[in-house]
Amino acid sequence: MVVLGRRGRQEAGRPGMGATVHKVLMQTPAPVLLVPVEAPLPAAPYRRVVVPLDGSRWAESVLPLAVRLAKASEAELLLVHVVPTPEMIEARPLEVEDKKLQQALIERNEQAARSYLDRTKSNLSASGLRMRTISIRGEDVREVLCDLIQRERADIAVLSARGHSHRHVSDVPYGTVASYLMTHCNVPMLVTPATIRSGKAQIAVGHNCLRLPLAAQA
Repeated sequence: MVVLGRRGRQEAGRPGMGATVHKVLMQTPAPVLLVPVEAPLPAAPYRRVVVPLDGSRWAESVLPLAVRLAKASEAELLLVHVVPTPEMIEARPLEVEDKKLQQALIERNEQAARSYLDRTKSNLSASGLRMRTISIRGEDVREVLCDLIQRERADIAVLSARGHSHRHVSDVPYGTVASYLMTHCNVPMLVTPATIRSGKAQIAVGHNCLRLPLAAQA
């Protein structure tokens, strides 16, 4: 594991990540614990560990690491998912039928998200951890996640550098959601690379992927 401050001394007044952090994220195969300067000193041990999930196997690959971290601290594990508002391709204002279709899709996605989180929680029940799930809808997944993590007073968030977008763009080290959280959320972030390797420890999550590999070792 690599532990870094979000910005170095010479970059302390600048927004976002420092050049060294970006270089490490580009090159290291190990998990990176990114600590913002503004982050308050966490309680010892941790009280709440947050894991953002988007349903992808990359996002889920951090679960074994998050479970180990929460168990070591006897912390609560909080599984969260943001349901984005679906976009309707239309140059004009939406018609009544369009709005009905959009609302039906929102309700369907919210139900699917709740079921997904419930299954994931159930599959982790053998860990004996205190767990909660939160499914919330929002226009901007990044902003909603950041607000939720801070509102829940998480001591640390554990996330994959890439989620669903890794299926389409795999030549960059981290996606837009991870990038936003790492630069805007004043909570320590434990970020694992988006490479899922075979032969690692596995944990059962979801119903389509019966066994998910652990992407990173602490």
